[in-house]
Amino acid sequence: MRGTHRLPGVPDAEPPGPAALRGTRAQGAGTAACPCMLSSDLSVPLPHGSLRFPPTECAVTVILETARVRLRLLDPERDAEAMLALVNDPAFIAGINDRGIRTREQAREHVREWAQAHQQQHGFAHWALETREAGTFMGTLGLLCRETLPVPHIGFALLPAYRGKGYVTEAGRAVLEHARQVLGLTQVCAIVSPGNAESIRALEALGLRYESLRVLSPGTEAVAYYTIDLGPGGVDS
Repeated sequence: MRGTHRLPGVPDAEPPGPAALRGTRAQGAGTAACPCMLSSDLSVPLPHGSLRFPPTECAVTVILETARVRLRLLDPERDAEAMLALVNDPAFIAGINDRGIRTREQAREHVREWAQAHQQQHGFAHWALETREAGTFMGTLGLLCRETLPVPHIGFALLPAYRGKGYVTEAGRAVLEHARQVLGLTQVCAIVSPGNAESIRALEALGLRYESLRVLSPGTEAVAYYTIDLGPGGVDS
């Protein structure tokens, strides 16, 4: 799918810009707090589910569970082989882009730089999506900050065998509720290629609504921009 693990043709997540968030923590006197960032002090207690870890470690920690799926922190050792398969899947390359990751070591580094670093900085990231019963890796799903977007965006990518089975909808709804209840987000967005019907159906099933076409950076193609408000009574309440 183009655009939610990373949506098609969209660059990797970058440091965030202004965001419609609540419950954020200041980083210290005289320092402007990033609206996408929880406290960088690992000694500060975090709400349940808002998980982080030291930069050199990655505990296999469950973030969320539903009837069929589990979301946990990505681990560079445990998940290297599966991530290597995911980013080299032809549909991933066509719909998102070619990451140029060809070895297990490159896959491990990708997890460290892309998922671990974001989790440490913001308190959320893309997480490993696996079957709850067997713990089988299916792909990734989660939230990312990007400086070209005003709020965190939801994204996903699945291995071929697990597409079209409702896993994204099930896990995505849990992530949106986690974003509202635990992370304190008031809005989440998504970006997708206008021609990516499969991804658009998935986003609409999650309750996101189309707003406009946007060019995120000069020289890139326009993407469809979707949003969902996370009201106090529930998603889109």
